[in-house]
Order: sequence, then structure tokens, then C-alpha cells
Amino acid sequence: MRRPVRTLLLPAVLTVLAIASQFLPPIALARGSVPAWVPGLGSPAVTAAAYREMALALGTIAVLAGAVALGYREARHRAVGRTYLRYVGVVYAAGATALLLTVAGVLVTTGSAGSSPFLTLLTTATLLVAVPGVLTISALAGVTIASVREGGRRTPSARDLLPFALAAGVVTGVGYALDSVARVAMVASDGVGVPAWLPQFGTIGTTATTYLQAGQLAGDLALLGGGIGLGVLAVRRTGMTALSRRFVAVTATGALGGLLAVWLPVTWYLVTENAGPGAPTVPSIAATLPNAVVSTAVVATLATVAGVGVARFDADESDGGGSADRDDRSVDAVTETPISERSIRDH
Repeated sequence: MRRPVRTLLLPAVLTVLAIASQFLPPIALARGSVPAWVPGLGSPAVTAAAYREMALALGTIAVLAGAVALGYREARHRAVGRTYLRYVGVVYAAGATALLLTVAGVLVTTGSAGSSPFLTLLTTATLLVAVPGVLTISALAGVTIASVREGGRRTPSARDLLPFALAAGVVTGVGYALDSVARVAMVASDGVGVPAWLPQFGTIGTTATTYLQAGQLAGDLALLGGGIGLGVLAVRRTGMTALSRRFVAVTATGALGGLLAVWLPVTWYLVTENAGPGAPTVPSIAATLPNAVVSTAVVATLATVAGVGVARFDADESDGGGSADRDDRSVDAVTETPISERSIRDH
């Protein structure tokens, strides 16, 4: 009984940690105040924003590493490969439930549930993708890494993998661009908030938040969906029989290049259009890059690794005719109960 509880509880704990890592730094530094002993990076507001970005990056790295370790550990203890869809469902259900309970608690305690139902729904959908969705993909990447076969595998050459590096760059660049559209639009606006010709959603603040959430949702979906599709395509097009370090390195390099290709012009535009006393400094701009790398390039790479697992597990299922071995039966016994649990989510 301990294994089913652990399989369900650990993703929920990681979800809570992910929520804390995303929301506590902004709350702690919301008023632009930082300890006196912390090195300054410009004005107090700019310094606070820079350290908030660094804290977000460190928190996200810790949570993603925990999710990968969770999937790796699960695959090492039992044969998750042939039942990966069930495992993915359990992980997402646990994380989504923890997220939704958290969101419900916040709405009840703050009394903001009825302020903007559409924005509340959009924010919840964004969080369901950004937190339990990303954690689930990361756990599946861990399963894929643990399921690597040691012998007789075919590793494509770097030349064969070059198109996939370029594709990873496109996926990452598109994801970051979609996430940045709302910020660029607000800076480009002549007034406050987004341009007047765009649809408005009540107050200026509600409208801006709506576009920010919609951009993040679109960006996250592009990263996760594009990454998984890329991994599946790589296996089917190259005949790759298992995950290789070369493939991960090439994909990560392409993802990083695609991010930089979009991050540099977007950052330059945001900085040049925000000239003034509170304008960002070079150190504060550099501090935003780690968070951008983690939330886009790293996520896209993990999604691609998970896609390789999807293709390989499906191939194994086809080759095995859907038969289950003893380990598979133990997984069924472990995961059927958690699967029947209902789930939900947050951001």
C-alpha cells in the first residue's frame, strides 16, 4: 500500500513546491525591497526584479530535477514503460488535484472568485499546464532516461540530428515569443495596458493579466506539444532505438539557440522602449536569462526526451502484442487505485 500512496503523494508535494517557488519570490519582493547586504543591480525596483528572476530560476530547476528523479526512481522500481500512460495519468491527477485545492483555497480566502470568472478560468487552465503539466512531462522524461537500453542501440550521427536541433530551436523560440507577446504589446501601447484596438476585458489590469495568461498558456502548450512531437518524430525518422546523450546534447543546444534568437531582440526592444530612471540595467537584464532558459529551453528539452520515451514505449507495446509481464502486473496493482482518484490544478 505504501507504493501507491507514494506514487500519488510525491507529485502532489512537488506541485506544492512548484507553486511556492513561482509565487513566493514575487510576493516577498513585491514592493521592491531587498536586504541591505544584497548587491544592488540598479534602482531598488530593478534589483528586486532581478533577484526575483534568479529565485524563480533556482526554484524551477529544483522542482524539475525532482520531477525527473521521481520518474527515474519509479522506472527503476518497476516496469513503467508499457504502462506509462497510466503512470502519467496518476502523476498529473495528483499534481492537478493539489493545484486546484490550492487555487480554491486562495479564491475562498481572498474572496476574489467572482471578480472575473473568465480570468479565473484562464489562469487556472494556464496553471494546470504550467505546473502539473510540466511536472508530468518531466517525470516521463525521467522514466525515459531510466529505461535506456544498454546494448545494441542505434545512435544517429550529429549530421542526422541537425534538423532536429533546428526544430528544437524553432519550438523554443516560438514558445518564448508567444509568452512575450503580451509584454511587447503593453510596451508598444501608447497608453497604459495593451493597445486599444485589441479586445478589452474590463479594467486595464484585468485586460493586461488576461493577455499575459493567454500568452503563457500558448507558450507552454507550444513547448510541451512541440517537444513531445519532436521526440516521437526523431525516433520514427532516424530509427533511434533508445535515448542517447548525443541526441539530448544536440536538442538542448538547438533549444538554447532558438531561445537566444528570440530573447535578444525581445529584451532589446523592452529595454530601449522603457528608458528612464527605473530602466533595467545590464546586470538586471542578464539576471532574467537563467529563468528564461529554464522555463523554455530546459522544458522543451525534457519534453523532447519524453517524446522519445513515448515513441519507444509504443513500439515496445506493439512488438510485445500488448502482453504484460510480472512487473507490469505489479504496476497495474499499484496504479489502478490512484487512477480512479479525481484530479485538478493551478499555476
